[in-house]
Amino acid sequence: MIELLKFNKHVSDLVDFVSNKNNLYITVDNKRQSVKTLKDLKALYRQSAFAIRKATGTVTQALLFVWKSNGESKRNYIKIEYTTLQDVEDLLTVLNWDFSKEVFIKLPEKSELINSFRKKGFKLFSGRGTEILLRRDKNERRFVPPYKEEDQDLEEEDDKQFRNY
Repeated sequence: MIELLKFNKHVSDLVDFVSNKNNLYITVDNKRQSVKTLKDLKALYRQSAFAIRKATGTVTQALLFVWKSNGESKRNYIKIEYTTLQDVEDLLTVLNWDFSKEVFIKLPEKSELINSFRKKGFKLFSGRGTEILLRRDKNERRFVPPYKEEDQDLEEEDDKQFRNY
């Protein structure tokens, strides 16, 4: 189940989930600080425009934050922590439907996540050394699956049946 992140329940599970991971961080005095505690997690949440959680029962599988940068160029960046690539794709589907603003993500050049983001409408924006920057425009927020030939056949059958009435 994917839901908006709330701290009124599953707090201990969230802390356990992020304490074992290394991808989430907050910036304190221009230094990156890993999110390992509830206080850090709430600080990241307050700096975010959008936050969702994927869980199976009460166990957190993945978290996605859209963090608002405060630098020269104000941008929305994705910060994600996950268990499997399928969790990432599920969160990106919800992001595409529920968050309509332009959004970016910085990934290492050899990251396993690149294909998942590209499938969900993200495009290469720039590359810097060992990192790449992907962007999804605000106009491309909805993912449209590729058209399949079997769908075409079903539509033609429906048209024939409609004409026979």
